Amino acid sequence: MKWIVKKVESEELFPVRNDVLRKNKGFEYCKFKGDNLASSAHFGVLKNKKIVGGVSMIVNNTENLVSNNVIQLRGMCVYEAFQKQNVGLSLLNMAELFAIDNNYQYIWMNARKIALDFYLRNGYINNFRSFNIEQIGKHYFLFKKIK
Repeated sequence: MKWIVKKVESEELFPVRNDVLRKNKGFEYCKFKGDNLASSAHFGVLKNKKIVGGVSMIVNNTENLVSNNVIQLRGMCVYEAFQKQNVGLSLLNMAELFAIDNNYQYIWMNARKIALDFYLRNGYINNFRSFNIEQIGKHYFLFKKIK
């Protein structure tokens, strides 16, 4: 499968966020705090000029890490028809390159249970802190030291 991974605007990710993460509740539920910060970056995977997956990198500190030099990976999503084809891995690699290029020490995220094995296989650490987000499900705090 041929695709392109490139930087996009957060609004361009709303359709895939809505379908995959919000189960078609509407674009108003697809906006993340920090989406429009100058320090934020959004990446999409395009196949035939259509976004089939996306991820956002948002500067956001967490009390779970001792460093303030951290960035949050948020909203990783891939349309079901394109899952298990390395689209997510392409997005994760781009997100990590962005973090490295911008001198962040850690990437952290709140990962859904369904995605937990994917992140663990790619070097993320599970500190076994889990919590439930109403109407979305169980999540785990994960992190990876980049530098």
